Amino acid sequence: MSQPKPPIIVVDRGGIDLAIYDSVNAVERHLEAIDVRNDEYIAYDADGNRLRLEAKANRVFLRCDEVGSSHASELANSLRAFLRSTGTPVTDSDSASDLSKLIELCRQALL
Repeated sequence: MSQPKPPIIVVDRGGIDLAIYDSVNAVERHLEAIDVRNDEYIAYDADGNRLRLEAKANRVFLRCDEVGSSHASELANSLRAFLRSTGTPVTDSDSASDLSKLIELCRQALL
């Protein structure tokens, strides 16, 4: 199993909220186990690889199982939806290959 490429993007399944973390450790410290058990989030690394969130007791763990099975376009769609919700101009022509650009725009919108 390889390591996820930071930043880690955690998208709320219930809407268009998201959070960006600079490390796996930060994700594991910040997310609540009950929310992970309730399957409230989808997590990706910077390349769009889906990450598996697990909760054991009151701890959260993040695993990278899908290297090479990129969900870059899915992540790009979530990033664009978040940016639109903040009023940040973005178009569908911003391709999934521009994930780093979209992630940076989301970081700025979160400030």
